[in-house]
Amino acid sequence: KQMDTLAHDAFFKELARVHNMSDKAHAQESAARKGEKFAPTIAPETIHLSDEQINALFLRMIAPDLDRIQTHFVDPRIHFQNGQIVLAVQLKELGGRVLSVAFAPSLDAQGMLRIKLASVHVGQLPIPQFVYMRQVAHFEDLIKNYLPSWRRGAATNDRGCNDSAVHLALANAALDALHDRATPPILFSQISEPVKITHLAIEDSTFVLTVEPMSRAQCSQAMDQLRNPPADPPTKK
Repeated sequence: KQMDTLAHDAFFKELARVHNMSDKAHAQESAARKGEKFAPTIAPETIHLSDEQINALFLRMIAPDLDRIQTHFVDPRIHFQNGQIVLAVQLKELGGRVLSVAFAPSLDAQGMLRIKLASVHVGQLPIPQFVYMRQVAHFEDLIKNYLPSWRRGAATNDRGCNDSAVHLALANAALDALHDRATPPILFSQISEPVKITHLAIEDSTFVLTVEPMSRAQCSQAMDQLRNPPADPPTKK
């Protein structure tokens, strides 16, 4: 518990630098509109997020729905390794064996975020697509149950994005990854306005992101796009 709390606090401390960058950029924008003098353009920020920090946030996010999740999955965890994001869970249907789903994130030539499904294993054995699609369907159904309420509630506040906006952004990215679609390269967090991802890498169990501020108009557009993404494809059964 204490380690989770420390990791959670470290995560938000790292994102505080993003908040400061965004605030300074919006102050510049306001000064420019008034014809006032302002400092040079704000430099991008590079943040380092460990898998411990991400897991602390992830486990708190799913805690209200843990009973429902555990009808199919036990002990879900996220790991960063070998340039990939790995989601690992124990499957009740397979006697508690570990399912590992690896995603390879990148920015494409247009600057869009791609989170490509790289591999699926049960234990050490690679699993063909037709075998794991049933588990994917369970996961999609779980996410889609919450999309309408998250879309209605997604908003920004004095600090940044609210919980609904952050959860919706993660859900949209997960569904895009499962269906091999590009995702807008926007980072939504509870302590910052939306910011643009311009570089990413996975190094030594750490997700490294470089982000730059967006104008207020761009932030508003990003929120509209978040609430109204392209139509979801039918869930695969």
